[in-house]
Amino acid sequence: MSVSEQSQSREQESSSPSLTRREQKRQAKRNSMLDNAMAIIVEGGLESLTIARLAKRLDAAVGALYRYFPGKQALLVALEHRSLRQFSSILQEDLKAARDFLQEHPTSSPQAGVLMQLLTSAYSYIFDAERAPTRHHLMDLLVTTPERILEGSHALEVETSLLQLLSQVAQLFNDAVTLGVLQESVLQWDETPKSSSATRQQDKLECGEPHTVIPENSMFNTSLPTSAWQRTYVMWSHLHGLDHFRKRDRILPPPFHVNVLFRTGLCALLQGWGASQDNLQEAFDLFEAFLPSWTQFPQE
Repeated sequence: MSVSEQSQSREQESSSPSLTRREQKRQAKRNSMLDNAMAIIVEGGLESLTIARLAKRLDAAVGALYRYFPGKQALLVALEHRSLRQFSSILQEDLKAARDFLQEHPTSSPQAGVLMQLLTSAYSYIFDAERAPTRHHLMDLLVTTPERILEGSHALEVETSLLQLLSQVAQLFNDAVTLGVLQESVLQWDETPKSSSATRQQDKLECGEPHTVIPENSMFNTSLPTSAWQRTYVMWSHLHGLDHFRKRDRILPPPFHVNVLFRTGLCALLQGWGASQDNLQEAFDLFEAFLPSWTQFPQE
């Protein structure tokens, strides 16, 4: 973990005025354990992290670590919670900066403004690979890897934290529908079971409300429609693909670099969901004027 990332995590989690001195000391020890666990993962991958190896690195007794984390799964959950919480705060800051930028440009339309904020939320994740590479690497490993790393309640805990983060993006998609920038309906395959290949050929692409409604007792914020969550997950999966594709910028020609595919992919998605060419063009113009206040696309 970089020095800046360690400093950020400690400032956020050890300096709360509501904690007693004893609690602050315990939190500082816990953060040190998480920092060193992260370093082990960076050096050797997830498989290299064990409670015994972490204890050796800290020159501590294994039993002392078990008082903080009952096992590797609990340790990974704590790492992921911290990473997601930190990135959620960063995303909030980035979106606030985008809204402040829009207020400084009052001639921009509300329709283009909400699309520009969606572009900002997408870029915030891509840019995080440069802003905090260790944290970003961990989020990618635990949340997007195809391998099942966390089991049962541990996986559910991480997914709940992830949904709290993604709710910011789902809200933007909902706002876009409210403003009439995007269509309310989404494309849905007819999921009715078919008894033969002949009848399966009759499947049709239906356009309308989603077939499945999110249950009231689910982890999702059910005040937002299913389509807003679906779009959030579709956009997020596109960004993860770009994230892994970035290393190919070294060998592919410019039309296939991540910064170009970022725009191409998001244009296709947003147009498919109903955004007009004029609104998209204005949104990208606003976004590209806002972008220099951050940096260029990170390279591997």
